[in-house]
Amino acid sequence: MTFELAKILESKREFRRRLAALPIEEKLAMLDALRERALAIRAEPSVSKPDALRKKAPRYGAGGKKLG
Repeated sequence: MTFELAKILESKREFRRRLAALPIEEKLAMLDALRERALAIRAEPSVSKPDALRKKAPRYGAGGKKLG
């Protein structure tokens, strides 16, 4: 896979120009669609285990051998 950084950056600039030129109503409609997608993604059950992200870090060294 090859890519040309200049081509990618110019494409991004053009996309931003097109977005900037849109009427505010269309921009708000796009924002609503993105918000709906985010809510749908957030509502899906997690693929990972529920304890994958813990609020507290485990206590390392508790009850184990002392180093040194």
